[in-house]
Order: sequence, then structure tokens, then C-alpha cells
Amino acid sequence: MPVAPYGSWESSVSPAIVTGAAVRHADSVEIDGDDVYWVESRPTEGGRSAIVRRASDGSIADAAQGDFNARSRVHEYGGGAWDVRDGVLVFSEFADNRLLLKRSPHGEIDELVTDPALRFADIEIDLERERAIAVLEDQTESAIEARNLLVAVSLADGSLRELA
Repeated sequence: MPVAPYGSWESSVSPAIVTGAAVRHADSVEIDGDDVYWVESRPTEGGRSAIVRRASDGSIADAAQGDFNARSRVHEYGGGAWDVRDGVLVFSEFADNRLLLKRSPHGEIDELVTDPALRFADIEIDLERERAIAVLEDQTESAIEARNLLVAVSLADGSLRELA
């Protein structure tokens, strides 16, 4: 290694090397009964945001197995792309804006809404009424001038009802 004046040497350790494989915790932590859920941003998986569940027995696994990326593009910033209540998980898939539903920790993932022009954020599950409440950014008519609504999404069939 060549000698250089103090502070001017080139290091072989870059910030990318130091942080490149570090899993970052994003969003909030949700407590659901005895289970704990959180989101991990995973650089080694292209920055995918994976919802993770720690079960009451101490086991830790992705709550949505597969390559699901729980993020939202609402207002270009996203946020609140998932929620869990009594084992029911609702989340927004980043790649195509689908709103997805998993009815139990070990259940299958179903599609609620598949229109890519609809983006969902700030999701809150309301099991009493079998729905999720969310901010909807509707880009059906224009991606430049999207409509912003508060909607109820039926967990039974994915139908939307405008609330405000």
C-alpha cells in the first residue's frame, strides 16, 4: 500500500462493503396476539421489503413466503403498505400494486385488488366489518392527476367503497 498524507489515502473498505448486506428494519412493528411482525429491507434481494413474523414459539420466518415486496408507491413515498390483525395479513405488492390477503399465518395468499392503476397505503384491517381501510391513489384516468380517496376494501371479494 502506498504512503499518503493523513486523510488522503484510498481505503479498500467502501461504504457499500460495510452496509451492502445489512438488513434494515423499516416501517413499524406490529404486535398481533403472541406474534410480532416487522418489515426488513433486504439489500441482497434487490432491496425487497419482506414482512417477517416471529411466532409465539420463537420461530422467525417471512410472513408472506416468496418474492413478495410489501411496499407502496402512494404519493410516490408510500408507507403503511401492510397491516395484520388476528393472523389476517393485508399488504400492497410493490411490483404491480396488487392488494393481497393472507387469512392466517399458514394460509395461502389471495389477490384482493389487481388493477395496477390503483395504489394502496396506510392499510388498517377492520375484521368486525370484514374489510380493510386504506388510502387509495387512483390513477385510472391520469397518472399525473391521480384521485386520492379513503376506501374500504372488502376482504370477501376485494370490492371498493369510497369513504371520503
